[in-house]
Amino acid sequence: MKQVALAFPMGVEHLEEVMFGIRSYAMEHGKWMFVTSPDTHSLTVGDLEGWSGDGAIGLINNLNDLKLVRGFNMPFVNNSGAICDTGVPRVRVDYRSIGVKAAEFLLRKGYQNYAYYGLKNIWYSDEIGKGYEQALGSNAESLSHFYVKSTLAVKRPLAFDSSKLEAWLLALPKPVAIMTPHDPRGVEIIQTCYRLGINVPQDIAVMSANDDIKTCTQAEPKMSSIARNGKVIGYEAAKLLDKLMQGKAAPGNDIVINPLEVVERESTNNLALHNEDFKEVINYIQVNMSESFTIDELCYEFKRTRRWLEYSFKENLHQSPYVFILGQRIKRVQQLLKEEETHKISGIASMSGFSNTHQMNVAFKKNVGCSPREYRASLS
Repeated sequence: MKQVALAFPMGVEHLEEVMFGIRSYAMEHGKWMFVTSPDTHSLTVGDLEGWSGDGAIGLINNLNDLKLVRGFNMPFVNNSGAICDTGVPRVRVDYRSIGVKAAEFLLRKGYQNYAYYGLKNIWYSDEIGKGYEQALGSNAESLSHFYVKSTLAVKRPLAFDSSKLEAWLLALPKPVAIMTPHDPRGVEIIQTCYRLGINVPQDIAVMSANDDIKTCTQAEPKMSSIARNGKVIGYEAAKLLDKLMQGKAAPGNDIVINPLEVVERESTNNLALHNEDFKEVINYIQVNMSESFTIDELCYEFKRTRRWLEYSFKENLHQSPYVFILGQRIKRVQQLLKEEETHKISGIASMSGFSNTHQMNVAFKKNVGCSPREYRASLS
């Protein structure tokens, strides 16, 4: 039986998903004894110094961690993106893709002003920021940056001077969409906005990464975030460690896992529209979402050409009228599935403007990844 240490802090939801993936691999492929501290229930890289186990998976968050790991006489798999290149085998999420997904999502909300709240000298924060800026394209001209020291690099994390952050938020042109590299920093933005009397999401929309559900849903308003694929990251980390413990060579590059989708909550539930005529079109769509209208009928209602409508959607929301309307219908289906447990699926299709249940099921599965029935079952 292999002795494997998991050098993770406990209580961080996306890391607990990683642990789940690690344990899943171990149950399928080998007999591993997982080692932890009996009282604190978690280990750091420093705790492993002098330990004579078979291997470990953990977080290399600074140069001291790296120095210790290089001195270990055992295989180690790193799950942290704090340092760019450690020379230690690593399994991680695709950070740039997180930034890209955030930008693409917020562009479809109609924002013209964007901001990034990042961490100094933290590689994953830089990568998310680069993906975010890249995907904004020409809109990156309006992008404002604000960077702070990570609490990984300071001795007194609670001694943070918030005055510069407050001044930055107050000076940003509104409405503006802000991306942060992980959920606690997103919550920090929301709480600072509350102190300053800035409305979220009307003035500032907040998007973050990792989708730690408790952190996101206990924020006020609840915060949107991009989910990592933690279980797959953990599974692949365990798979890699197993190979290393068998004496096989480490891969030359990081094993990179694509993130999951944006999980939208109240902090981005807003459209930043500036064209009054187009606002009327959007309001009509949202008010009449239970009706099964076509694009041509929408043009007739507002005495506008199809070309004007398509251009307006592309210019303001970076998507076609069809994609926007379908997205709104699917959001309504999700809302009804959550709020009205007694509604029949056929009734939900009708209330969401779908012509029939089959049409709804096909569209829902294509966009959400499961059927409405499966989605409802996952909520219980």
